[in-house]
Amino acid sequence: LPPPAPPKRPKKPSAKPEVPMRSFFWSKIKDDDIDGTIWEELDDAHVELDLTTLTSQFAKNKQKTPEELAEEAKKAAEKAAAGAAAKPKEVTLLDGKVLQNVGIALAKYRMPAAQIRTAILEMDEEKLDLDKLNSLYSLAPTAEELTTVKEYDGDKALLGKVERFFLHISDIPRYTNRLQCFIFKLKFDTQQEELSDSLKLVQSSTGQVRDSKPLRQIMETVLKVGNHLNGGTSRGGSYG
Repeated sequence: LPPPAPPKRPKKPSAKPEVPMRSFFWSKIKDDDIDGTIWEELDDAHVELDLTTLTSQFAKNKQKTPEELAEEAKKAAEKAAAGAAAKPKEVTLLDGKVLQNVGIALAKYRMPAAQIRTAILEMDEEKLDLDKLNSLYSLAPTAEELTTVKEYDGDKALLGKVERFFLHISDIPRYTNRLQCFIFKLKFDTQQEELSDSLKLVQSSTGQVRDSKPLRQIMETVLKVGNHLNGGTSRGGSYG
């Protein structure tokens, strides 16, 4: 076997930082594959770096002693305990999936529950567009969920965000029917235009069919053939 071909360029020396550094993840190109790329024209040997700043920003964190780790864990536990004591626990009454889906939707609305309720009652198109209304309709609470929220006799301020929202809309008369009407109102102009365009297309197509000479000739031929085949029977002698 012939000896392997020598490398096209000498092996590039690797830098030796004074302390372990964080890794910079990239896909390194093989030395022999550099030819024909932009890297063939570049040379980082003349680039000067502020190694002090680079080291301070990207040096690996030093290994902490067991005593330091224990002290940090103790402080974290004390902080968590103090926070738990200062802030009452939030009360959730509904199914986890309902809380997740409705919670995501409410976050997108970027409006407090009271403001959403007012916008629904006033059919405010500036605050509730078609997407939001469709979302509200699809996530409307069931009668059972409304009963669960309304029968809660604890501190209402401790209720979760979704429960508070359901509580706000629970007294809106015919909630889902109102949303359906609101959605129909916003869709009306677009649907009217689409229906008008469809009617115009039907009218135009009907006129073209009625006035088409080739179609008339085909129909006349069909009538002629039919009358010929049905000659001498009650089906013959037809005008159409």
